[in-house]
Amino acid sequence: MAINLPQKTEKAIPGGTAILVEPSSGKEMRAAVVTIDGQYPEVGNVGINVGKTEMVFVVEGAIDVTKGDELISLNMHDILYLEAGIPYSISGKATVLVAIAPGDAPSTKIVSKDE
Repeated sequence: MAINLPQKTEKAIPGGTAILVEPSSGKEMRAAVVTIDGQYPEVGNVGINVGKTEMVFVVEGAIDVTKGDELISLNMHDILYLEAGIPYSISGKATVLVAIAPGDAPSTKIVSKDE
């Protein structure tokens, strides 16, 4: 039996690397395996999801997520949703699986946390 693996792309991101898996055929969702070793995005900036929600699952390690005004510590096997429009940043050392819906949503917008 043949298994059709989706196309994937590896890229460097602030504070780590990401392996991005192309969207599903109906573009309902896509995924990324992210290795975090530092801060995402760069210190002084935040990410804002535009038109998408991300589910972050910690495969191994631990991260601290600042979501809006809340600091949330995540350890192995913890899950957190990052909804559209809420600024966030992530720091720590971990491998995380990120499920992104919808799969054809634009990339996360990076802005200064003072904006």
